[in-house]
Amino acid sequence: MLRGLGVILVMLGCTLAGWYKVWQMRANVSELCLIQRQLIMFIGEISSGCVVLSEVMERLKRNSKGHWSKFYEEICSQMDGRKEKSFEGIWNNATDKFLKHRGLSKEELEIWQEFGTHIGYLDKEMQITLAKLCKERMEQWYALRKEQLAKTAKMYQSFGITGGLFLVIVLW
Repeated sequence: MLRGLGVILVMLGCTLAGWYKVWQMRANVSELCLIQRQLIMFIGEISSGCVVLSEVMERLKRNSKGHWSKFYEEICSQMDGRKEKSFEGIWNNATDKFLKHRGLSKEELEIWQEFGTHIGYLDKEMQITLAKLCKERMEQWYALRKEQLAKTAKMYQSFGITGGLFLVIVLW
């Protein structure tokens, strides 16, 4: 009886570990897609003539949902009450607070933070160019992560099940 329960728990744990890894990969792909949307919205706001950065952030806050809305809300509130804090610092604080634990890799976060570092002082055309460059880099990461997901999702799920079976056999 106890042995049977142990077998079930080991199998369930290993299987869920494999599925959790796949879930993390899907969350990463999804977040990269959302970042690309944010960049498209940023380019649209800047292109439509909105040149004041605080106004752009306010519009992005209104047009975003979930953690992205909170991200821009944090930026707007810090910009309003800014006491000699650079836009780069505000951007990086908001990134650390709302995006650091959203499944993005270190490199992907660095690209996003680099984008925020430079948009605070560039003119309209340079902001658009920088946003397009960042979007292009995020598209490359998106394509890479999506390809990795397609190649490895079934493998992780299978390893979870197979690893569970192996442990059951070894422990039996």
